[in-house]
Amino acid sequence: MIPRMLEELKVTADIEDRQKFIDKYRIIRVDLMSDAGMSLSPDVDIGQVEGSFVMGLGWLLSEKIILDENTGELLTDRTWNYKPPTAKDLPEDFRVSLLKNAPNSLGVLRSKSLAEAPFVLSLSVFAAMRKAIFAARMDAGNNDWFQMDGPLTPEDIQRYCLTNFPQFSLYLSKTSVYQNFTLEDTIHHVKEVDSWKAPKELQRKFPYYLSGYDYKDQPVWIGEIGKYNVKEQIQKGPEAARNLTLYLFQGIHRIYRSMWDKDAPGKEIRTAFFIGDCEGLDLNQATHIPTVSYHSMSTTSQP
Repeated sequence: MIPRMLEELKVTADIEDRQKFIDKYRIIRVDLMSDAGMSLSPDVDIGQVEGSFVMGLGWLLSEKIILDENTGELLTDRTWNYKPPTAKDLPEDFRVSLLKNAPNSLGVLRSKSLAEAPFVLSLSVFAAMRKAIFAARMDAGNNDWFQMDGPLTPEDIQRYCLTNFPQFSLYLSKTSVYQNFTLEDTIHHVKEVDSWKAPKELQRKFPYYLSGYDYKDQPVWIGEIGKYNVKEQIQKGPEAARNLTLYLFQGIHRIYRSMWDKDAPGKEIRTAFFIGDCEGLDLNQATHIPTVSYHSMSTTSQP
């Protein structure tokens, strides 16, 4: 089998003709030849090869499984947070053929089984993604080796590409969050917040994520608010409260970044959607004075 594909992660952006890097990618072309022996049904076999390859794409690029570290509960249990491949994830030019005149003397009617090999060959897309991301990192001034684990979700692509901090900070400085700060202070705070690594327990208890973009390229975010227990976090003390504040600011940055990624001259993105899943929300938190005070402080304070 001989696959060939090109991945594209770059788009030109902003009036200064710089480049910025987004979470979208395109598989421009795949050429794949499979040895099925003397195929009993070529159409079926080609469908098997295509399906197997696309299953591999889901395994490597989108189908991220998250388990509760304490209970083992599956947390990615719905289409909002578990993403199998869709039509837009397919190669734009997908060419699959079967090797001719290759009978298998030991197989049923001289045929061969297939499907496993195309699945493994989807690794070639992952390798192409790494090369594209490395090119993005070099444009950002970093050519160090880096470890890249799969599945490669949109947020992972953003993170690995090392989006330019000054450029993103300039964008943030025009928002209401940073309107009273100098560009230098904004850059400093953006670096501090974005480089901070949230404790895994915090990520597990306060999950939010980018679900995708609508037809106008406006980002759609999901927050599993029903799992949020601010009261419990506040009761752990000042450090836990500070961690929660940093974590929420990271969320704000990520929402703005998802808008900035699509923003371009003549096509300004100024809207993002946040869908709150309130299943299981404990309304008793509203009677806890420190929790209410924290909410009030969080919505009125500046970084």
